[in-house]
Amino acid sequence: MDIQKIKIKGDYKLADIVHDIEKGILRIPQFQREFVWDKPRVIKLLESIYLEYPIGSFFFWDAPRKYYDFYRDIAELGLPKPDRYEKIVFILDGQQRLTSLYVTVKGLTLYGRDYKKICFDLDEMHFVDRAPDNQRYVSICDLLSNERYDVYEGLTVERKKSFNECFQKFNNYPFSAIDVRDKELDEVCDIFERINQGGQKLNLFDLISASTWTPEFDLRIAVKAENEQLKTKGFGDIDNEVYLQALSLIAKGSCTRPVQLQLRAEDVSKFWQETVESIALAIDYLRNNLGVVNSVFIPYRSMIAIVAYLFSKSKGRSLDHEQSELLAQWFWQSTFSERYSASILTLMTEDKKLMDKIVSGGANVKYQFSLDIDSLIQVRMYRKSAVKNGVLCLLAKKNPRHFKNNVPLMLKDGYYSDFNSSEKHHIFPKSIVQKSYPMIMVHSLPNFCFIPAELNKEISNKKPSLYFSEYQNINPDFEDTLKTHLIKYDDSIKQDDFMSFLASRAALLLEEITRVTGSKISRVVADNVNKAIDDTEKRLRDLIDKKLTLKDVDYWKSCIPSDVVGVVRQRVNDYLSKDPSKTVSDFRPRNMLDYCDIMDYSKMILSNWEMFSQYFRSKIETEKRFLNLKEFRNAVKHSHGEIVPFIQKEGEAALEWLSIILNIVEKRAKNEAQSVN
Repeated sequence: MDIQKIKIKGDYKLADIVHDIEKGILRIPQFQREFVWDKPRVIKLLESIYLEYPIGSFFFWDAPRKYYDFYRDIAELGLPKPDRYEKIVFILDGQQRLTSLYVTVKGLTLYGRDYKKICFDLDEMHFVDRAPDNQRYVSICDLLSNERYDVYEGLTVERKKSFNECFQKFNNYPFSAIDVRDKELDEVCDIFERINQGGQKLNLFDLISASTWTPEFDLRIAVKAENEQLKTKGFGDIDNEVYLQALSLIAKGSCTRPVQLQLRAEDVSKFWQETVESIALAIDYLRNNLGVVNSVFIPYRSMIAIVAYLFSKSKGRSLDHEQSELLAQWFWQSTFSERYSASILTLMTEDKKLMDKIVSGGANVKYQFSLDIDSLIQVRMYRKSAVKNGVLCLLAKKNPRHFKNNVPLMLKDGYYSDFNSSEKHHIFPKSIVQKSYPMIMVHSLPNFCFIPAELNKEISNKKPSLYFSEYQNINPDFEDTLKTHLIKYDDSIKQDDFMSFLASRAALLLEEITRVTGSKISRVVADNVNKAIDDTEKRLRDLIDKKLTLKDVDYWKSCIPSDVVGVVRQRVNDYLSKDPSKTVSDFRPRNMLDYCDIMDYSKMILSNWEMFSQYFRSKIETEKRFLNLKEFRNAVKHSHGEIVPFIQKEGEAALEWLSIILNIVEKRAKNEAQSVN
């Protein structure tokens, strides 16, 4: 820094400070906080001055005229708008000290604090927070005002001495100010960040708002306007940093701190509209598909920025079915693995790459996590927790219904954001729980339920066994209602067994978490295993038909193993004997595949390996997976009892394995079709 660009003023007087602030010469820049010390801290500052202790230098920026509008106004100070032809000096360091001195000397009331009540005790010669009496206790604003002699004349001789000594110490105290000039805004931001170690440090939003500010665009104002719109739509506002993260991802492809600090005014101008539109799309998607009905539900606030980035890169600013499935996996797995509990900005940049793969194809989402019944019971509703918010989203996504009438609950109402109340949303009321267990247990996550205000008041202190029975009698769909809340009406409720209920509810929550964090096929298996098997078989038949047709249009003659041909012909003949309206000529090659079984598909693939090896890769693995699927299929289709656990596990793994392969094949085919068009 060139020495001639710094001016050091070592004898800056309090009267000069008050004058320069009062006339609008000294101003607070945009990146400074709206912040004045509370009275105890102000009193400590006054004591330091009275005792003639150093209080540190002020750091000022003598700004070029183009930054005339770059000041933050504190309306309560009542400062005039600076004259465009007068110089304007911004406070880089010392804002809290200067504004605190100003409001005390002027006797202002700010943020509900009356600074006129900061007085000097003329007997004990120290500062106190109390109403002045102009005898022993004199307000600092009166002691330092031009009318101070009105108070002075009414004092005793000893108190006059104390009064005059205090006035002289403040009037003559040599404040130190360093004035920097000929600097641009980005240099000033850097200076501020370097020197502001003792005060309240700026966050990224403060710095970037300052460094990207232009007379035409103020990021603070723009974000505030966007948040006002979100509040009117019932979603609630989102953190300022989320807007920056989304902007940085879209403009720079990363949102680490160094990258965000590289954002310039031209980046904001170019990408701001795309950013806010993408955030709006992200919020709509999260609300409509993943249960984030309000901003307080979001497991991690930064998820909004990641989803916004995905929408900014998606064709037509919308997601196809596969992209939506992958995004859901990312959302739920990131939530329940508590992925963003540390190193958030670095992980966001990694997840940006995943979003790119979701758009282009070939994405695979797999974040390991371990949740069990006990860990869910230990989650408390009053603590911040991604797992807690994830469960709230799961429950909201189930479209919960009213216990009494099965009418859908309106979760977008503001009432439902009050989850920490000690009286609301508890299945087992506080009065019941505290009789046998520590009070903290009432806030256990599995004891939470969406209960509207009027129903909560009606339930009051009733035992679950009583009010569940009542609502079962008046609501014919009560069992279906409880399913939307993931509640099982079992003995734990009927017998008011709180701990058994927590375990029962946690098991249902865990089952739902396991379902949503899996791939599409695992969710289908959980919902309808027959459908999962049937869908997989159909997709296999379509793949075999497509590949073998490339080899020979009449592939049943040249490509299908003879034993398979014989068995399938017999099955077709059996069908024709029951339907004389059809003949063999009605059966095209693809129709014939409908009469094959699981192991027939395996034989076709293995005997035409050159057509399928790029997808299935290992003959041994392929044969093993088809055998596992065959056993699982037989158990599902023909067993009337529980399926042997290892058969189920290996069968579901086979379905998952085949689903991954078929997804890759179908994605490639889709991309090839798009490139041709």
